[in-house]
Amino acid sequence: MNIRFLTFISVTVIFALFLLIPFQSRARYMGEVYFESAMDQYQMGNYEAAVKGFEKFLELAPNDFNGHFFMARSYGFLGNTENAIKSYKRALKIKPDDYDAHIHLGILLTVKEKFMKAVDHFNQALRIVPEDADALVHIGNIYRLKKDFDKAIKIYATALENDPKHVGAHRNMGIAVRGKGKNADAMIWFKKALDIELDNSETHFEMGKTLRELGNLDAAISHFKHALDSKPGNTRVYVFLGETYEAKGDTARARKNYKKAIELNPTCEPALSWLKTNSDN
Repeated sequence: MNIRFLTFISVTVIFALFLLIPFQSRARYMGEVYFESAMDQYQMGNYEAAVKGFEKFLELAPNDFNGHFFMARSYGFLGNTENAIKSYKRALKIKPDDYDAHIHLGILLTVKEKFMKAVDHFNQALRIVPEDADALVHIGNIYRLKKDFDKAIKIYATALENDPKHVGAHRNMGIAVRGKGKNADAMIWFKKALDIELDNSETHFEMGKTLRELGNLDAAISHFKHALDSKPGNTRVYVFLGETYEAKGDTARARKNYKKAIELNPTCEPALSWLKTNSDN
């Protein structure tokens, strides 16, 4: 018998059997296929494809928490903050006591400067996981952004009581102390953070900023370079390196770092402005 004909018969039988499956079971099966495919795209970093996959999945399973949660994560990685916030809110309507959803939503609301709404979600996270240092640090960050450094310092201190080795608590304590004009004291906190995690890019960056304010430009440059070791694509570090070399009078190295900043972000205003004023043509 012809192989093509056998193949046609096999496919026809499989399709007929599929149609015999109850509609709800078929929908559930297709939903699982869409979700697994979307998760594959998400894990590979293909977030646009992941969003499309989660959209198809949620058409079949609109009350699935994971679908909305990973849709929100995908939107977040794409920089689509508004849709990420909407998706986290939908997820929390389904599962109001999810710690991660409250934390991630709080972070996005902080970015949008909706500070008190963010605090509400971080407090919800604390209700779910009492004395959680991460949630406390996020709350401290909000008060630091609002320039209430004393309150921020108090909250960071509580976080460190709960987790003495929390790098973020040490680093952000240093930033808050620096905000009060105490740069030398801030350095103590940054050093403590580096004692816990030597290669932390954010800590090296903040230490570099503080050293620059203290006038130690060479040490500042060293820490900015350390910051790039673990995060070589950080535009703002290249800008700070450019500014620091400029302060040293090293125009060639300043130009090199500003150009690198523009390679990473063609709309980087500080770098564009400097290069426009200091053309090498």
